[in-house]
Amino acid sequence: MLGGLSRTASFTLGTIAVIVATAAIALLGKSMIDGSNPEELDFWHAGYYRDASMDRVFTIGFNPAIGKAEVYDYAGQLMHSAGHVTTAYFYPADSRIPTGVLAGATSMAEARRAIDPATGASPWRYAARKDENRQLRVVDCEAEPDESLCAP
Repeated sequence: MLGGLSRTASFTLGTIAVIVATAAIALLGKSMIDGSNPEELDFWHAGYYRDASMDRVFTIGFNPAIGKAEVYDYAGQLMHSAGHVTTAYFYPADSRIPTGVLAGATSMAEARRAIDPATGASPWRYAARKDENRQLRVVDCEAEPDESLCAP
């Protein structure tokens, strides 16, 4: 009970505070979690997996107007630990991008199977890999489909 208030008044104020806080979290949370409509964004994270050795896989949606240079810049900013590998797969908007199945993977092999187009996912357009030495390589899989990063 709040000091000087009856039990009913205290309960009413507490209920109002919870409702206001819930509304604020709903409004702010939406902007913090997924920003605005994906079509208005250049990039958005769809799926993520990190194994025990700190190797990472990201699946990222992107606006189709984005080119390889922007993908390179974005991939260079992804979370990465020195001595480990970070791989990102970029899917154009309106693709079937692996999300939850990637997050629920229990091994790197399972995460890689989750992105395989044979499982129902769309093929990715760009693939990026930052290696143990922090060297970044980005491949346009439409232009270079035989590149190793483009193979499921």
